Formats: sequence, C-alpha cells, structure tokens
Amino acid sequence: MEKNLVHVIEVNEDNCVNCHMCISACPVKYSIDGSGEVVKINHNLCIGCGNCIAACTHDARMWKDDFDDFIRDLDMGKKMVFIVAPAIAANFPDNYSSVMGYLKSRGIEAFFDVSFGAELTVKSYLEHAVTDSPQMIISQPCPAIVTYCEIYQPELLPHLAPVDSPMLHTIKMIREYYPDFKNHKIAVLSPCLAKKREFIETGYGDYNVTYKAIDKYLKENNINPDSFPPAEFLNPQAERAVLFSSPGGLLQTVARENEAVVNKSRKVEGVDIIYHYLQHLPEVISKGMNPLLLDCLNCEKGCNGGPGTLNQNNSIDEIEYFIENRKETHLKKYSSRNPKKVQQNVGKVLSDYWKPGLYSRKYENLSGNYKLKTPTEADIQNIYVSMHKESKEDILNCASCGYNSCEHMALAIFNDLNKPENCHHYMNTCILKEKELILQMNQVVNEKINIVESQIVHINESVANVDSSVKSQTGFLEISINSIETMVQKLQVIAGMSREKQGTVTSLVDIAKTGRSNMKDTEKSIEQISKAVIDINVMMALIDDVAAQTNLLSMNASIEAAHAGDSGRGFSVVANEIKKLAEHSAVNAKNAAQTLDNITAISDKTGAQSAKTGNTIGLMVDDINSISEVMTSLIQQIDEMSNESTEIIEMIHHLKEQNNSVLNSSKDINMTAAKLTEEMSALFAVSEQNRKEFESLT
Repeated sequence: MEKNLVHVIEVNEDNCVNCHMCISACPVKYSIDGSGEVVKINHNLCIGCGNCIAACTHDARMWKDDFDDFIRDLDMGKKMVFIVAPAIAANFPDNYSSVMGYLKSRGIEAFFDVSFGAELTVKSYLEHAVTDSPQMIISQPCPAIVTYCEIYQPELLPHLAPVDSPMLHTIKMIREYYPDFKNHKIAVLSPCLAKKREFIETGYGDYNVTYKAIDKYLKENNINPDSFPPAEFLNPQAERAVLFSSPGGLLQTVARENEAVVNKSRKVEGVDIIYHYLQHLPEVISKGMNPLLLDCLNCEKGCNGGPGTLNQNNSIDEIEYFIENRKETHLKKYSSRNPKKVQQNVGKVLSDYWKPGLYSRKYENLSGNYKLKTPTEADIQNIYVSMHKESKEDILNCASCGYNSCEHMALAIFNDLNKPENCHHYMNTCILKEKELILQMNQVVNEKINIVESQIVHINESVANVDSSVKSQTGFLEISINSIETMVQKLQVIAGMSREKQGTVTSLVDIAKTGRSNMKDTEKSIEQISKAVIDINVMMALIDDVAAQTNLLSMNASIEAAHAGDSGRGFSVVANEIKKLAEHSAVNAKNAAQTLDNITAISDKTGAQSAKTGNTIGLMVDDINSISEVMTSLIQQIDEMSNESTEIIEMIHHLKEQNNSVLNSSKDINMTAAKLTEEMSALFAVSEQNRKEFESLT
C-alpha cells in the first residue's frame, strides 16, 4: 500500500529547463518525472537526500523546512525547547552560543545538545550488538538512507539498527528525564531536510529548522546574534560524540567503548557510493562477507555539509577544523591518563539517561510506494526502436539522459517517467536525418533554381522579341499618324473649297433662271459657269489624288497589321475603314467630273446656239441643280472622312499607348525576372549555408 510522504524538496517550474541534471544527481532516478517540459518529483519515492538541489544550477530546486511554522508558533507564545545538532559548530563556528541566545530572547526556554544524544546512541548500538548478536548493524542517523531502505530495499530493514537516531535519543531523553518540558514543542536545529520524515514516522519532533533558514532570517532582518547573551545547553556535556556529524564520527565514539566492534566495521558515505554499496549488500550478507557495523551517511562531508547547512561548498578540512576544536574542548571535561577512567566517567553520566527499550526504533516497509512496471525484453526492444536504437552499437550508455544506462532510460520511458526525445542518441539521429532531408531539399531547390533560371532566360528572350515588335509597331504607327494627319489636312482644304464652290453653284442656279429673260446676263453667267467649272475640275483632281493616296495608305496599313499579328488586329480594322472611304470618295469624284464634263460641253454649245438659249438654259438649270446636289453630298462625304480620320487618329494614338504599355510591361517583366533571379540566388545561398551548418553539427 502506498504511503504519502511529506515534501522536503520542491521544484520551481519557472526556473526549470528540463536539463536532467537532477536525474543524474538523484540516487533513486525514478522519483523524478522527466516526461514533460519541466521535471517533477514523486515525493513518495524521493528519499530527501537533497543532492538534486546541489546539482541544479538554475535555482529550480528548493529546500523546504518548518521555519515559518516555527516562528509563527513561537510568536504565538507556544512553549518550546530547542535541540541543536552538532553541526552547529561548523555552521556558526564563532558564535553559535549567541545564536542560541537570540532564540532564547524570542521565547525558547531550553537548549539541548544532540551530541549527548549521540553518546546515548552509541550506547544503544553496543547494547544491541552484545544483547542481540546481529549479523550486521547498519547505522541509521541519516534519514535519507533509512527512507531508501524502507522504499527500495526493505530486505535491509532487519539489519538497520533497531534504535533511534541521536536526535530522537535527545527528544526521548527530554520527554523522559526533563518533566518540566514534557509537553513542550520541540524544535530541531538540523542540517538535514529528510529529518522531518523521521519525526513524522516516529511521532517525535515538531519543527525541522535548518541552518540555512536561521541564517537567512537573521540576515534579512539585520539581526546581529553577537548582541545577545550566549545561551548554554541544559543537558550533560558529550565527550567525543561531538564528532558524530562527521564522516566516521560514529566509529570514533564506538572505539572508546569497544575496539573489537570498530575492527569489524566499515565506513561509507557519499551519494555516489553508499547506494551502490547497499544494492550489493544483500548478496554480500548472504555470503557472510559483510562487516558487523556499517557507519554510513548520505552526504560525502557528513551531516556538517548536509543540504540544510551553510558550508556545502567549503572544503572538508575547513569544516572539520571547527568540529575538531570543539571535540578537544569536550575531551578536557572527561580527560584522564587512564582511558578506562574516561570510559567509566562517560558511562556513569550516560547511565542516568539511558534505560533498556527507551530508545528502540521500528521501521516501515514502504515498498508499496515503488510501483514501477517491469518491462519484458520485447518491451525494452520496442522502446529502443522508439529511441532510434536499432543495433548494439546504438546502446551508448552515455548518461546524458541522467540514468547512466540506456536500459534504465528505457525503464523510465516504459513507466511514463521520460520520453525518447531526451535521449542523446535519439536527438543525434534526428539531427542526422534532418541533415539528410535538408541536403535532399537543397538538391531539389537547386534543381528548381536551374529550371527557373532557364525559364528566366527564355522570358528575357521573349521580352526582347516583344520589345523589338512593339518598337517596330510604334514606329509604323508614328508614320501612319503623320500620313493620316496630312490627308485630313488636305480633306479639310477640299471641304473648304467645296463649301465655297457650293455657294457659287447656288448663285449660278439663280443666274441661270434670270438668264431666260436677259441673254446678256446669260452670256455673262455662261462665262462665270465656265470659270467655275474649271475651278471645280481642279478640285476634283485634288479629291481624286487624295483618294489614291488614301487607298495606298490603306494597303500599307493592312500589310503592317498582318505583320503585327494579334497586336495589329485593331489597326487592321482602321485600315479597312480608310480603304472604304477612299473608294467612296473616288466614285463621288468621278461622278462629279462626269457632270462637269457635261456642263462644259453644254457651255461650248451655248455660244453657237443662241437661238436655243432658252431651252439650253433650262437644261443648264437642271444640270446645275444636279451639281448642287452632288456638291452637297460630296461635302458631306468629305466632312465624314475628316471626322472619321480624326477618330482613326485617336484610335491609332490609343493603339500607340497600348504598345507603349506593352513596352513598359516588358520592362517590368525584365525587372521582375532580374529580381527573381536575385531571390533564387539568395535562396540557394541560404540552403547552402543550412547544409554547411548541419554538417558542422554532426
């Protein structure tokens, strides 16, 4: 059955970059979920060692203690005593008594030194060794190791020392031998985050307050502990057990009492060693090759450099210097030339605070918290495939994922605690595939660029042909416009002359009518008619000449329109219209000329046939009326030719503008083609740069 464990480490997800350094540092990898964008902690599997906090360089891991609750309850007036771990000598080496003095000013009623509880612990260990004859004793002052055994290796629980830690010895001592504080809250100044779990499991201890929290509070509130009177411990002074927080401190204390046990002991500390050691320990025990006493700690520098201390980055020598100085001070109290005398003196003090069964400890089997599914070999192989591991050469065990082996990473993925994307080989394979894909894309792009470049060349050639054709048509249109404008000018002159002669013909009609009664006037009129006929013949010659020129212009226009193809269709229509006008004008001119010939013949006969003047004049009147009608029609035709010629000129100008537009469009096409060539070249350069970058990545 799973049991919920108190949180002692938190994740600041805003700072987490999912780098997996925490997984690499964690001795129990599967307490961390790396399957998301940020890592998360399964607190029921976390042993609270704090190694991930030290490993994280992004301030994404935070320690958690009870300091806020402690200060709140203290300010509310709750009665409290304070027990202090021996690591205080390394964290506040010059003024730890003054720090205690400040806490006393806040309401702490008494202080107890856990070093004396360590002396009691050694006595409990040795009593167990003598009384119970255990096969092995695994020391348990470190709560991280205790939690590890409870969750991950419950088979080791029978070998854990069945007695309390130095802190619990101290708390139980207070409850048993200091009745004035029997009901007081007990706060613990601790170097360890996981101690809170020990307090909850055993029911002893109320506040786990770390050295970091005290120091932070003092600095944030500008409190100088030296301004407060020093406070002293209420319990008896320890001897060498003040070393208990140091690596090997347990064995040094045991050596005072029983050298034989020390000779059968082993000292192991540090995250990188102790848990590997414990994993192999059951096999060693089964072979009878184990030590009698295992002095073990999670932290390489011991409790003096625990995750709740201020000197994790200090050297071991600097830390131990202050602990050793304190030890020398304590040894003087029990000093004697006779070691047995020292042993007796310490034993006498301890006997007043120790009795059988008082400090016994039992442990919980928390293996129900460890619910990882075990994959089959086929499952592992399938996961390897998802990680792009398709051969033995791909099993790199590079540790970049944090699990130190591909198999452990596969186990995490199988239990949804991680994902293939966090595998270095997976990412490298993806990069190589991406590189290959980009190279293929580059090749395709290059081919497309070549095609586009050839199309651009073809477009440029076509545009050049269009330019030439448009320029040719534009030149022809210029000539046509000039010719038609000249023709229109001549038509306008003819129209003017025609209007003038029309007036003359009208006058002749009137004169001819009057001539029937006045022959002299008739003769004069005949002379005027002869002159007018001569002038009209000249005009008819001009009209005939214009018609001929117009017809020739129409033929030339039709030829050029045929050469221009689709672009000349509009102009071909104009040429046909010009041709029709020329033919119509020629017919009218010929009709007028024929009529004038008739008038001339009649005029010639008039002089010789005076007797027939009346009848002849009548005929002349009729013919002149006919001329008047023809002249009127002719003038209308000439006006129409002039107007339509103007429209033709406008149409030619419009066609010229269209040609100019085509010419400008061809220039735009040239510019667009040039720009396209430039952009395709830039694209090629970028694709080439991408190819080089991917080559550098691999």
